[in-house]
Amino acid sequence: VSISALMQFVFPPRLGNPDSTGRLELYARYGPTDERGFLRGGVGGSHVHSDLEIAQMITVNCREAIYEAFLPKPRSKVEAMVNMVHKVAMNHRYSEREVHEILDGLEANDEGRLNFTEVQEKIFAAQRQRLSFLIRRVEGGKPVAPPKERPPRVLFQSHSAATLMAATKKTRCNPQEEEIRDSKLLHSYAWSSAPLENQNESLNMRANMMLIRGPGSVNDRWDRYCALRRAGRASYVNAKNWNMHKEHTRLDERFNPALDDGLSDKHPGCSSLTAAHAGLTSAAALLAS
Repeated sequence: VSISALMQFVFPPRLGNPDSTGRLELYARYGPTDERGFLRGGVGGSHVHSDLEIAQMITVNCREAIYEAFLPKPRSKVEAMVNMVHKVAMNHRYSEREVHEILDGLEANDEGRLNFTEVQEKIFAAQRQRLSFLIRRVEGGKPVAPPKERPPRVLFQSHSAATLMAATKKTRCNPQEEEIRDSKLLHSYAWSSAPLENQNESLNMRANMMLIRGPGSVNDRWDRYCALRRAGRASYVNAKNWNMHKEHTRLDERFNPALDDGLSDKHPGCSSLTAAHAGLTSAAALLAS
């Protein structure tokens, strides 16, 4: 086969961003092409496949290759993982340099042509390596495409959220501003101050909203909920509940109903998230100290 015809099929000049990876793997599956880089089919190769047909063939070929990589597992058991890997595998693009690296080591004949069987083996080996890497990540519980996935971030602790909540920190408000302030506070903190069955107590809820503390400064790496800012993981700071945990040797100190109805009665040095969100209560005072 001619290397120039292969490159014309993989990188057709008429397409701005061709699916080079899918076209290269399709070339190995249904190739070779003619001298102008067109993939032919039909009786005696009379039909020239259009770009739309090739795009559909690439989608089917990629999905079937992923199913083959999962063998001997049955298709019904790996269908969900195939759908997950297929989306990422279809976004991959080879550059011209990478295509030449895949075909590196193949010897051309006197006319400068490559053996098509050897080209197929090289392309299929690169395909198996690419798909196996994605499958190992899926089976290992890791993100399929880590470079394109953002790490988890703690919600409602950003500059935009601080700007939107600035209206709740004004000391003097007219009636219209008070309504906006109370609405923002209720939407932000009502869930953490009372259970669902008490959410209908509007007067008490509105009064308690004024006592709840905010998350703190967005530039501060420490917040008052015992977590490292923007990291989403617990810190090494202990809560002062050593004398009121369930494993204490003295029975009279195993439970302290004064601590938010026992919500902080956990393992020594720990406190529950529910208690940590209860502003201006005994558990919150312990966490802040």
